[in-house]
Amino acid sequence: MITEPVRPVLDYYKDFPTVRDWADFEGREAAAFTRANPVWELYRSDANAALLLGWCSALAIPVTRWNLAIGFHELVAQGTLKPVPGEHAPERAANRGIKLCRGDVMLEYVPGAEEAEQLSRLRDDPSLPDKARNKRFAALKELAAQQRRSFRVNSR
Repeated sequence: MITEPVRPVLDYYKDFPTVRDWADFEGREAAAFTRANPVWELYRSDANAALLLGWCSALAIPVTRWNLAIGFHELVAQGTLKPVPGEHAPERAANRGIKLCRGDVMLEYVPGAEEAEQLSRLRDDPSLPDKARNKRFAALKELAAQQRRSFRVNSR
């Protein structure tokens, strides 16, 4: 026994008795669907659009954003709609307020020869007395301040 899939209640033509120009109405509804569903950008192609519109035609239902959303999810779940290869950026950010950053990337600073020599002279040595270590730390702090100042001047 073959049964129909369980789905939410669809929109039918009888639900829109005041619509006279169906082409205009369905065009506006299709545009509203693409704006409301940024995931559609991953599937946007003429072939997928034809499959989605064909799904509505096969069920004899109007092209409304509700019906398109249900059909889109069903066809993706069935594997009928295929993502379009390539880079896609959604028209609107679905993650407003969330800052995306790469955590696996670090800049590595490579000091020049003169700076490397200064750093090697200022390297911490636990065998030194506290006074000598504090003196090295102060010199290292001054070197870091010089680097920051030179970076600010060079980056402008």
